Order: sequence, then C-alpha cells, then structure tokens
Amino acid sequence: MILTLQRRLREVGRIRLGEKRVSQNGKTYPAKLGVFRLTSRNGAALKHAAECYGGTVQPWTDAPTDDEQFELVTETNRIRVTLPPGDFGFSQWLELWSGGGCQRRCDGVTEQITEGPCLCDAEDGERQCAPTSRLNVILRDLPTLGVWRLETKSYNAAQELAGSVAILEQALQRGALVPAFLRIEHREKKVPGEPTRKFIVPTLDIGTST
Repeated sequence: MILTLQRRLREVGRIRLGEKRVSQNGKTYPAKLGVFRLTSRNGAALKHAAECYGGTVQPWTDAPTDDEQFELVTETNRIRVTLPPGDFGFSQWLELWSGGGCQRRCDGVTEQITEGPCLCDAEDGERQCAPTSRLNVILRDLPTLGVWRLETKSYNAAQELAGSVAILEQALQRGALVPAFLRIEHREKKVPGEPTRKFIVPTLDIGTST
C-alpha cells in the first residue's frame, strides 16, 4: 500500500430529489419529486436500479456535461443504503455558487478558498450562502462497487442528516457496516397569515427490514 496515496471510492452516479421542467412559456424551472431520481453514465447500473426501484431508464438529454448520461425516475421514496467506511460518506459546507463555479465554501468560521474569515452573512443579516450537504451511500440492492451521491441545500436535512450520520459513524468506527434506509419525507410549515408551505426532506433511518 502506498502510504501517501489518497484512497477514494468511485462515484457511480447521483441521487436527486427533483428534475427540470418546462413551463408553458418555454422556460425551465426546478420541480421537486416525491420519489428518487438517479442519474449516471453507467446505463447498465441504472437498468438494474429500474428492476429494483421501478421506472424506465432514459437518456439524460439536458445533462450539464457533454458525455452521454442516463436518468431514472424511480417509483420509490425509500432505498436501502449503507454508509461507506472512512471519510467517504458525508460533508457539509456553507457555499455560494455562480456561473464561474464555487465562490465561497465556509464552515461557519473560516472561508476555505481564501482561508479568511467566513463571508456567508451579508451586511443586512441575510445569509448569502446555502448549507450544502453531500451524502455518499452504497446502494445495497445494486451490484456496483462505488458510491452514489445525494446533494441537498435543505436546512432541515443539514441538521438531521448530520445527526444521523454521526450515529452511523460510531458503528463504522467499530468496524460494522450498518444498514440504513434513505427516505424522502414530506413536511409542511404553517405560518399565520401565509399559505402552508410544503417541502421534502431526505432522511436516514437505521434498520434492516424492508
């Protein structure tokens, strides 16, 4: 083993919570889904995923890169997963993105790109950066050696996934791979005088039952 060589797990694909749709005036807009959507360059992996989770594999025509990719809108909001060992599983940053890429990446104290103080709080008190959580999981139902990445900017997910991952990591430190479920949870927020806001949150549940 090369001691100075950084090890990593291959990213097989992405786990997504929404998709782009086209309005009547021809403009695209993001829309949340109640089921998981998987994207990957590995069409064979997605075909196997379709057998497990339902749905039909399609070419991903509006993928952000030029290489051929595929997508699968599944028929499930619950997937069996395992957190990978080591430092491969979870990361969180306060991030600000633009057309030129990531402009800020903060931990709440230090801005990582400039190594200066965190710049996420605007002068008017409105935070400009979004809490960005990235969760890598192994899909237990698929014969792929690698991870699938879920990325979310949800404040609820930022708080709750961090707590769930901390529990799972305790088991990983003891050498145990803990089976879990990745779920989409529907929630509502009611504010007096305002319409009820409905949203979804990705969650992790520990367990082996189907």
